[in-house]
Amino acid sequence: YASQSSAIDAVNLDAYRCVEKPFDVGKLLGMIRRAIEKRELGRSLQESEERYRTLFEGSRDAILITSLDNGFIKFNQASLDLLGYARADLAKMRLSEIFLDPDDFRQIEREMRNRGYVKDYEAAFRRSDGKGVTCLITSTGRLASDGSIREYQTIVKDITSQKQTQQKLEKTLAGNGFSIESCRKVDSLYFYSLVK
Repeated sequence: YASQSSAIDAVNLDAYRCVEKPFDVGKLLGMIRRAIEKRELGRSLQESEERYRTLFEGSRDAILITSLDNGFIKFNQASLDLLGYARADLAKMRLSEIFLDPDDFRQIEREMRNRGYVKDYEAAFRRSDGKGVTCLITSTGRLASDGSIREYQTIVKDITSQKQTQQKLEKTLAGNGFSIESCRKVDSLYFYSLVK
């Protein structure tokens, strides 16, 4: 029989059941199997959490998790780099405050309500220094067990330099007598030939 101190040690080591003597071999094997499964499940959960954390923190794109009232729940370092805010300052803000055009925010809200997601919506965000950054926004609702949306998960890709390059190309081509529409067609064909 176990002493009181060994029973305390067993509980501290996460023992969830004690074996009573005399013991049944079948019950003992069942307890061992459940203990092994529990340990493997714990390891699997820990590995899964580590993969998620690595993906979240290591992403070069901004990742934002916001509440239903658009408060920031969590965001990665790329979000801070993109927007130029300190972590404590961004945590106090609402997502709607970083949109340059409030209509873009309202449109995203409508699409989220109607479709449940937004994919590659182009909008400008306001950095802490007041400058705008052009972004592609993809957002989905994270569901609760009852099927209702409990929070929003958003990935924001900074496309400012691509847009500036596109505008320079359009301006150059327009300066040579091409219309803006033909510039867009040429731009699309150029990028298509790069992908092909």
